[in-house]
Amino acid sequence: MKRKPHILTKGKTSKTPDRIVFFDSESHVAIDITEEEIQKVLDGERVFKKHELYLICANFYISRNGKEKHEYHDYHGKAFVERFWQDVDDFTRWRGRTFMFAHNAKYDTLVTSCVPMLVQLGYEVLGFSDSNPFILRLRKSRGTGKIDPETGEEKMEHKSIVILSSTNYYQQSLESLGRAFQLAKLEHDHTGETPIEDSITYCKRDVEILTASMLAFMKFIRDEEHGSFAVTVAGQAFNSFRTKFMEQTIYIHDNRNAIKVERDAYAGGRNECWHIGEVPETVYGLDVNSMYPSVMIDGIFPVELLTFRRKMTLEGLCKNIEEGFLVCCEARVKTDYPIFHLKEERLIFPVGEFWTSLSTPELVEGLQRGLIQEVKNVCVYRGEKIFTEYVDYFYNRRLEAKRAKDSIHDLLYKIFLNSLYGKFGQKDVKWERFDDTEADEIWSEYMIFPSGMTLVKAFGGGMFRKAQDADNEEAWNSFCAIASHVTAMARMMLFGYAEKAGLHNVYYMDTDSLFVNKLGYNKLKVAGVIDDMALGALALEKVGTLTIHGCKDYVFVEDETGKQHTKIKGVPSKAKMVGESKEGKPMYITTQWMGYSKALKNGNMTYYENELIVKELKREYEKGATDVAGRVTPHRYIVV
Repeated sequence: MKRKPHILTKGKTSKTPDRIVFFDSESHVAIDITEEEIQKVLDGERVFKKHELYLICANFYISRNGKEKHEYHDYHGKAFVERFWQDVDDFTRWRGRTFMFAHNAKYDTLVTSCVPMLVQLGYEVLGFSDSNPFILRLRKSRGTGKIDPETGEEKMEHKSIVILSSTNYYQQSLESLGRAFQLAKLEHDHTGETPIEDSITYCKRDVEILTASMLAFMKFIRDEEHGSFAVTVAGQAFNSFRTKFMEQTIYIHDNRNAIKVERDAYAGGRNECWHIGEVPETVYGLDVNSMYPSVMIDGIFPVELLTFRRKMTLEGLCKNIEEGFLVCCEARVKTDYPIFHLKEERLIFPVGEFWTSLSTPELVEGLQRGLIQEVKNVCVYRGEKIFTEYVDYFYNRRLEAKRAKDSIHDLLYKIFLNSLYGKFGQKDVKWERFDDTEADEIWSEYMIFPSGMTLVKAFGGGMFRKAQDADNEEAWNSFCAIASHVTAMARMMLFGYAEKAGLHNVYYMDTDSLFVNKLGYNKLKVAGVIDDMALGALALEKVGTLTIHGCKDYVFVEDETGKQHTKIKGVPSKAKMVGESKEGKPMYITTQWMGYSKALKNGNMTYYENELIVKELKREYEKGATDVAGRVTPHRYIVV
């Protein structure tokens, strides 16, 4: 393990970038899927839609001594791609760093040939994250003509570029961001029929939305002292916590045995169907108001690992909890209640007898109900309230912003509220540069190392592989027991609401939402847990009819407005249904967007194309057994 035990340090400054390029690109592409294309795909042909880049718009921004300078440029015509990247290089100072933002930077960097262009200008790729979040770091070096007396080598100076996606901070469309910042996204024809002047107007507006949203984020950081600028919103929330709110001492440990238990206990939100098919009665859709912040505000969370015990009696476990200590451990449970999670191919909540890893909130519930049979590999922690000030600050500020109809700060406070806890569960999984390669080499293949077979990606003058033992590496400041306690509290809250409604009155649940019948809704009202504003209470969002096909696969039609909410995980709203498979499963034609992995596999980073693919929905519910009436019962496990 690379990291060492240490105390989580406080942040000191709230510094943000001062040289930024905001950019967007436009390409001619046939967006609509034609009947001819559908038939070709169904016949087994591969159908691609190439993007013909014709325009780049950019805002070159400088902030110096409290003064801001914006220079908007548009690039089209002869050698416009080369001219854009040359301007970026010229804008970047030696011994300085330029940040670049695009709303979907993965797309914009590929379609504008970012890496090949910058490599031609003398840059090399230092590191990257090509999934979500998107981060690309490049550096250019030159000799200074001065000799280092210690090494006898010429001293070098550098300039660097960091390219980020604004979706690292705002998980929403540019159109939605435009509404929040009172900058309406414009309409545009992408097929090539629009005059270049209109295309420039459209593209520039996208850059204006991008500029406004990211500069507002940075101003927010500076004005309210939320720490130094981070490359993701989770990182920024973490910096804010350490800089402005962290009063307790948090000890980061490196006990590998404890970390394994903490990791096993850390699970996501609860998503389950309690019915498959059309629901035969009116359904009430309820959401928990700010679920994760609501459990964080008064919750007690681990701040120091005190001991790790291979064995502990139930009496010893109870004593530790009664004395105020927190626990993560492996537990053998015997239950007829679907309370406890079990990690298999998917997160399930079975009944029966089985071993699983649990945190304090689940252990307390299990002990009170007499469901815990024995425990082992027990981690005991000292705990404190560490998030109270953080949540109180952002939640109350958000309420103020809502009352003032300040959509910008309402959005910013919201994303900070929901982005912190996951940082404590972060792994240090990254692509590391381990060797140089020719500047124009682009490939992706598996190679054999002493540690085993590993995927290697080569581009930008370097060869990259995932850090060795990445699955076992914790981020430097992660403390997974904190994250596991947050998510355990949230799952127990949701299940508690389901029990108040009566499990037989619940049709569907997903992380922070419940879909119940009228009887279940009335029971929740009587229990006093429905309140549109109270933190952690349930708010009624919609009433109507519901058809459930599976997790994140349903259709809800509101009674009052007739508005239809269709959710099908993995199938975009623009996908086309093209019939059913031989097994009677729905089939869709959808667009697969090219990422860095595919570009590297193709060995070409100078063009962009989509591929049309067939997506067949399995619609086989595997988290429980479905009876003839559509009611789902949990699986029964006997694993001891």
